Amino acid sequence: MLSKFQTLLKNFKLTLHCNFLKMIGNIDYPESILPKEDFFREIDFDLLLASNKNIYMLRRSEKSFENTFKKVGKDYYLRIDAVQNQRLPKLSINLLGTFFKKEYLKYSVPHNKPGGAKWLGHSVVFKNFFNDYSVVDVGCEIYLHANNIDGKTFPYSYPYSKDSAKIVSEFEKIVGGGALAPIKDPNDPTKSYYPVFGTIKIIHDPLILNYWHAEMITKGFNDKEVTSTKPTWTDKYFKSIMTNVISVNAYPEVVKIGTINNNVFSK
Repeated sequence: MLSKFQTLLKNFKLTLHCNFLKMIGNIDYPESILPKEDFFREIDFDLLLASNKNIYMLRRSEKSFENTFKKVGKDYYLRIDAVQNQRLPKLSINLLGTFFKKEYLKYSVPHNKPGGAKWLGHSVVFKNFFNDYSVVDVGCEIYLHANNIDGKTFPYSYPYSKDSAKIVSEFEKIVGGGALAPIKDPNDPTKSYYPVFGTIKIIHDPLILNYWHAEMITKGFNDKEVTSTKPTWTDKYFKSIMTNVISVNAYPEVVKIGTINNNVFSK
């Protein structure tokens, strides 16, 4: 009985403290983006993108507008170096067209904080996580056309070696259809590489403090997710992603954003 009373007293004090911080302006977090118990654990992006061809994701650029986009004629294109390679594995993005607005990009929720943990369908009370976010500077917004990114392929060079030849051989056994032959690198005749293709997928990754958070993951030719930039061959891999898919489907602003039906995220 005493333990229960102490818990109630602690929660009461926490609520008062949180409300006081809101009143004096120290807390202005958009609680509208918190997950609700009647929301699906994860949004089916295949269903979402099939329901509307104008779905956009939003990402915060840490650079200035001039260092994020370049002007070519009357149009603006995302610079290839606007997003660093280190950011591209599991690229953090947000789903627009629901409760998430561009103004919310200034709120940063680190994954190492309790509020940045994956939401598992439970009830979320903001007063328990009001210390788990910070307000950061936004260089500019990057709007990504999800329909033109999800499922898209891109070419890249997978370097030939005894180890990589074994991986390619195992892949060939699984998919069939003939051997994948290495070719000589025109820039270095002493090296060879496999001309292969990777794929991009957008997956929902709801956080305790942001239900509309998602990730862009990428997979190599053998359907294995590439999660590190340490192997040297990934430099060209991620550059190809930026060149062939991301930069041509990224915009500094959009006029119309597709509507997301409630049945996509709500039970």
